[in-house]
Amino acid sequence: MNNLRERLRNESLRLYEDLEYAFTAHFLVAKRLGHLNLWLGVPSIILSVVAGCLALSKLVPHFEVFAGISGFAAATCTALLVFLKPTDGHERYVRYGNKYRNLSEDVRRFFEIEFYTEKPDNELKVLLDTLLS
Repeated sequence: MNNLRERLRNESLRLYEDLEYAFTAHFLVAKRLGHLNLWLGVPSIILSVVAGCLALSKLVPHFEVFAGISGFAAATCTALLVFLKPTDGHERYVRYGNKYRNLSEDVRRFFEIEFYTEKPDNELKVLLDTLLS
């Protein structure tokens, strides 16, 4: 194996490994943002319902205090959902994670298949450069 071909293979292997970490990291962030959306959204809904029920009922002593506290907590969760926009971040990280995964598969095909064809070294270099652009 000549020097350029060996370097191209080593570089594509390094790139493949980096891409594996990149798409995995993107999917992990997307997963966390999905969980954040649930952890803020569900309590927001429950607290809103509790605040509304307490505000309309006089069965609980000092219902005004509990209605105010649950209303404030619901408003805080809702404000955090609007400010942080975890669903937007989740979708963005999944989209980028998929792009990294697709590029990773292209690079893997390069060093597993294209690399062993009879293509000249300079053509392999152009193909790798094309993958990276």
